Amino acid sequence: MSLKTKRIISPKYHSILETLGENLKLARKRRSLTTIQVAERADIARSTL
Repeated sequence: MSLKTKRIISPKYHSILETLGENLKLARKRRSLTTIQVAERADIARSTL
């Protein structure tokens, strides 16, 4: 699958993933971490976040 291809996600999971993303963002900001730092700690690409 190419990087530009969008995956179809059911509305149920879409909502759950959005909530997870917001929680990760808030936790990262509370700790004054950049997305690059979080990605390095998780050993994933920043774009995966």
